[in-house]
Amino acid sequence: MAKPAGAKLSKQTVDAITGERRQVTAFFYDIVGSTEILQTLDPEDFGILQRRIHGEAAAAIRGNGGYLESLHGDGGSAYFGFPVSLEDAAESAVSAALELVARCRAAGESIVQGTPLRVRVGIATGTVVISDLSGADLPLTKEVIGITPALAARIQSEAEPNSVAVSDTTYRLTHGAFDFEPLGERRLKGLVEPVRLWKPIARRDPIDRFSTSGRMLAPLVGREEELALCRDRLLKAQEGHGQVILLVGEAGIGKSRLVAELRQGLTPSEAEVRIFQCLSRGNGRPLHPFLDMLRHQIRRDRPESTGLTKEEILDSLLHDGVALGEDAANILAFQSGGSALPTGEVEPIERTADELRQSALDAIIDVLKGWSRHKPQLALVEDVHWADTLTLELIDQLADRIRHLPILAVLTSRDDTVLRGADHSNSLTITLPHLEASHTPKLLEAIWEQPLPPGLASFIHDRSDGIPLFAEELGTLFKERFGGTASTIRDWSKVLHEGSIVTLQDLVSARLAALGPARRIAQVASVIGREFSGNLLKRLADGEDEAAFLDDALAQLIHARIVQRQETDDVEVFRFRHALIQEAAYDSLLRVDRRRMHDRLVDLVLDGDVAPPPDEVTAWHCEQAGRWIEGARYAVKAAEDYALRSAIREADQLLARAEEDLSHCEAGPDVDELSLQLLAARGPIAIALFGKGSPEARAVYDQGVAICRRRGVEDRERWFPLYWGWWYTSPDRQTKRSRAEVLISDLDKANDPEIRLQALHCAWAANFHAGQHHLCLDCINKGLTLYDSDRGRLSRARYGGHDANVCGLGERAQLLWLMGDNEGAIESMSQAMAWAEATDHPGSLCHALDNAILLASYQHDASKVSYLAQRMRALADEHDLPEVRAKSRIFAGWAQAILGDLKAGLLEFEEGVKAHRAIGTDEDMPVYCSLWAELLVKSQQPDKGLSILTSAIAEAERAGNLVWLPELYRLRAVTLQAHQPNETLSLQDLDRSISLAEDQGAAALAARARADRTRFESQDRQ
Repeated sequence: MAKPAGAKLSKQTVDAITGERRQVTAFFYDIVGSTEILQTLDPEDFGILQRRIHGEAAAAIRGNGGYLESLHGDGGSAYFGFPVSLEDAAESAVSAALELVARCRAAGESIVQGTPLRVRVGIATGTVVISDLSGADLPLTKEVIGITPALAARIQSEAEPNSVAVSDTTYRLTHGAFDFEPLGERRLKGLVEPVRLWKPIARRDPIDRFSTSGRMLAPLVGREEELALCRDRLLKAQEGHGQVILLVGEAGIGKSRLVAELRQGLTPSEAEVRIFQCLSRGNGRPLHPFLDMLRHQIRRDRPESTGLTKEEILDSLLHDGVALGEDAANILAFQSGGSALPTGEVEPIERTADELRQSALDAIIDVLKGWSRHKPQLALVEDVHWADTLTLELIDQLADRIRHLPILAVLTSRDDTVLRGADHSNSLTITLPHLEASHTPKLLEAIWEQPLPPGLASFIHDRSDGIPLFAEELGTLFKERFGGTASTIRDWSKVLHEGSIVTLQDLVSARLAALGPARRIAQVASVIGREFSGNLLKRLADGEDEAAFLDDALAQLIHARIVQRQETDDVEVFRFRHALIQEAAYDSLLRVDRRRMHDRLVDLVLDGDVAPPPDEVTAWHCEQAGRWIEGARYAVKAAEDYALRSAIREADQLLARAEEDLSHCEAGPDVDELSLQLLAARGPIAIALFGKGSPEARAVYDQGVAICRRRGVEDRERWFPLYWGWWYTSPDRQTKRSRAEVLISDLDKANDPEIRLQALHCAWAANFHAGQHHLCLDCINKGLTLYDSDRGRLSRARYGGHDANVCGLGERAQLLWLMGDNEGAIESMSQAMAWAEATDHPGSLCHALDNAILLASYQHDASKVSYLAQRMRALADEHDLPEVRAKSRIFAGWAQAILGDLKAGLLEFEEGVKAHRAIGTDEDMPVYCSLWAELLVKSQQPDKGLSILTSAIAEAERAGNLVWLPELYRLRAVTLQAHQPNETLSLQDLDRSISLAEDQGAAALAARARADRTRFESQDRQ
């Protein structure tokens, strides 16, 4: 039961009240004339009548979302908005009251002696405290404390039989939905001030169509200095000196309004305006503000969100007079999710992730540059705080890239860290301050269109804290409530207090609540997003009571400045005037209603009845609808697409969502299948973000292979990328070798020869450094018979970043040299280089050069090493490959020293080693250490050379990196013998070298060690 206002709580009962403040609507009803009826009826007959009334009341209350709290004799009390929050509590309560009266009228006279069924209902809305009584040793768990319940009970006694009376607050929240008659002011028992009451008659008919032109923008006030700065930068841009302006401020501060003023009055010859909108939903798509704008420009009459083709991009831009290069068009088509080929298949872009990202940024700049050749460009990038990472990279480069172009880029953001690229003379950050009190009257006068009530401007300024949108909305609210009638600060305060309006979001919610049926259409539209087409809204609203009056509702929403019509050629498109309005409309939906709307939208998409939104957005709709497995499927699909286009962090966030979605699903084959797809996508992303040796990456592949090994060979084959990642993230070489054996064992019967080849590829890579020369050579020879150039073209991007044929031929060349076949080694390396050149694939060419330069160093051919190092350096600089650059410095330094410039060569070598240790792997470090020791000995630093060789031997044995270990032992023996003569130790090292080389089948290294042993023995005899 409700606690009467002012009632005292015993100290012994409770020490403090806990709970929450909430706006609720209280509902009291009473049987008219119950005392008189009871005097004429038998108690049993009266009980039947009373039960009939309570039954009708319960049906009406529950049917409208209310909570029947209690029955007390001839009446009852209910709440709307408690215990479950209800976005339209007041409206639901009035609807329930009118329904109860209608039910009683329809029932006519009761079955007992012709007694009519008549009730009166009282309703009041206000803020109460919902007190938590759990643990208080009381029979109730919740208690409603406040004047509202008592007020509803008092108002009920003022209603006429079979009618409803409501408080002024309830009326103000519902007068857009119902017709009312004023009941005047009444003095109610226990209340000091008289209370204005209203009698609801019926729900209003659908509204008439308003003018769709909307209202004029409120005047821009208090922004003269900022506007002057923007116009000054626009003039500079028009003269060919490109500029970037970042407008920063909180929501509602007037960023977009300032931009609108800047645009106003611009003629087409002065500047061409292009708007790029960052989205709050679907904002992970790389470069989505730019690609969405391009897609809209190309497909004005076809709003589908599918990717663009190269031909569409080229044709559209050519129509604008922009001759974009085919490579740039390919990149944009690829990034948009479309095709660069007429067949509809996405053409693989054979570039590193960093190269692909930069190519995409270059393509966008090329488009902007092309547009600006014809006329100056005003490029507006809205809501940059929602931008994807690739768009943020573009913004970082923007000031430099447009410096000499007639372009003004204006960015709006709630975040002032967007322009991270420090001090550019052509970039400017403007932080918009709150309005001063002197500015508010001018803003409000345009809204009221009549003299303002005394004190209103000051009141609104204080409450809005100088935020223009908040001030506009408050002005609109008070005009709707009091326009044409006198009002004072007391009236305005009462409206805010009774509506619990403290923030801008509260205010927007209150305004939406007063829109009647149009509010429902705003809610439906908010499910779609900030921007929505009339067609999609109509389809989604089918089945809603308001759907038949959609056009009228949209007209009212436009008139009320809730939405605005967008300028399009053929498709009717609308947009919420501010993101906060869309959010408020969306948040006002009940969860069950919201879920139903999202479910309906997903059905429309899956049935092909509407153009599908981006996969990320569809995933979100599925999640909100509780369709978890579908949500996960779309999230994984979007993540795969993002990863392909180098949007790694956005892809990782989507996969985390997909994982969360799957946690809601029951285990089964479908969940396993989708889990494998998720893990296959997540593995490379985890490697990119955390490193291949990270716990995050290893956990992904461990889980994936565990699922695969429970399934048949066909499933293992299909999910080979998980096996490959599992091998690639091995914590050590021994684990890598054992996992390679598992790959060959599990996939030996795979139907796809490319899968068998890649399993063998893993095996030869793992066994090469383990010194398993014969096994490694056998895997290479088997693998090369399975190679197909078309399949290889796709696989090199997936597995290791290089071509398997290049790798096999290159490593075979090294093996053949180690095993004593120098001519075979030269021939195999020649084939590897020729094939790498033919692929024109940077990763494969780097790999071939790496193998070739190692072979040349084995052969001690300094001239060839120097040539190959120059090629490696050029390739590293062209594609910005720091690890390849470090290797090139190591080998170039060695060759330079051997060819005569010892001091400079050693310095370059050591700088290369330092850079390599910071960024590279250690697999070839034994070779580098042997070359390093050679140079140190030549420069009269034998002790340092011996130290490096000893450390290298220990590390190679610890890590199982055995392929060059025989040579390290030989070199240490030679160095010891020459500089610290110790025949016993030297011979031990040589014997160890010979033994290792013979075990490995490394005839060339064994021959070197034997020759040195023979030389030592000969020296002893002399």
